[in-house]
Amino acid sequence: MMDTYQKKQLIKEKTDTKVSCAIDNMSWQDCWDIADYISQLPQFKDGCEENHLILLTVINELLENAFKYSKKEDKLINLELEKQYNKIEVKTVNKADKDQAKILQGFLNGLGKTSIKNMFYKYLGKNYNFMEEFSQIGLTTLLKDYDCSLDFSIVPKKDICDVVVRADVYVS
Repeated sequence: MMDTYQKKQLIKEKTDTKVSCAIDNMSWQDCWDIADYISQLPQFKDGCEENHLILLTVINELLENAFKYSKKEDKLINLELEKQYNKIEVKTVNKADKDQAKILQGFLNGLGKTSIKNMFYKYLGKNYNFMEEFSQIGLTTLLKDYDCSLDFSIVPKKDICDVVVRADVYVS
């Protein structure tokens, strides 16, 4: 568990509408603490508990996804949030090995081929039956239950891939 000082050290840039963080050597359990800390910064806190919980969940899911798909030797995750009117853009950037990127690409290729609800139940059943490490339940839940959109890019390099996941969260 990270203390407040450690969380503050993650922030590399902060303006009235934007926050950028570089997160290195975190554990999977740190994702929620970091997401909670970032979602409560004044730039993103509007007094509406529902908006806070949605933003907290989106940040957490994107951090968990980046952590899960990060190359074991390079766990650096860049997290950016930017508020634009009634939208907050949340973006994670990480490095994945080619096998991890292939799994994520398979999920992306499935988007739009069936309803999000059907995808959710497919991944839920698959995870229940096989306890898969890369279940995709979190990302599918974001699409199914929250007013957000997801955008992905996977850029192959020599032995690794840069993975960028962006979520637009609409707040009232």
